[in-house]
Amino acid sequence: MAATMPDANASQFDARWSREYRRGDDAVVSGSDSFRHYSGILESLCQAGAAPIDVLDVGCGTGRHFHRLRNVRRLVGIDISPHMIEQARAPVRASEISATSIELFAGDLFSLPLGEEAFDLVYSVGVHGEYAPFDDALLKRLRQLLRPGGRLFITAVDSASRVSEPENQAPSLPRRVVRKLFPSLPAGLRRALNRRLSPHYVSRMQAEAVLARAGLESIEIAEYQHVSGWRGVHFDCRATKPRN
Repeated sequence: MAATMPDANASQFDARWSREYRRGDDAVVSGSDSFRHYSGILESLCQAGAAPIDVLDVGCGTGRHFHRLRNVRRLVGIDISPHMIEQARAPVRASEISATSIELFAGDLFSLPLGEEAFDLVYSVGVHGEYAPFDDALLKRLRQLLRPGGRLFITAVDSASRVSEPENQAPSLPRRVVRKLFPSLPAGLRRALNRRLSPHYVSRMQAEAVLARAGLESIEIAEYQHVSGWRGVHFDCRATKPRN
């Protein structure tokens, strides 16, 4: 999960939960609309250029998307949870992975020695703006990791679409009540509640501002509504690092 996740959240992704998460990957890659949506985007981004590229997966989890990446020379996956990284060493459909080399690291995005301007594509799906902040510090770091002309793809949760919930335990009664009432509330009130209940969720305006302040260009933000499993709206954010 997120490479900048606070310890309180990182502890959710312990050995037991990481094994459960990995066991679910086969079903997800076979029947999930959300997986098809995101793996299709990543496959397209990897094949946008002619030469093989170097790719960084931030918050790679169990390596669920690895087998859908094409035209990749070097694939680096990082995650704050060593248990998730252990599961990523035997990812779903491993025989279909075509990356020339794969490196996996447990640790923090800001402290791992990943190298400056080392990647042609950096992506993070379902992590920042969900479990960890989608903020200026994050985008500055991601920009540093991209080569000039490199592409960024990152998702964040729309704060008006849902209330966050614990990953591997039942939500409290008050949170369940709020979740039930949440869709009927005005959008402004939903966002105000989520500043406390789901503090990493963002509005489109916030996402646009953070991306713009990072000095990125060709910024595109699209909404993706999940229709099964995890319910809510993700902002799918694309941007490019200027060449000069």
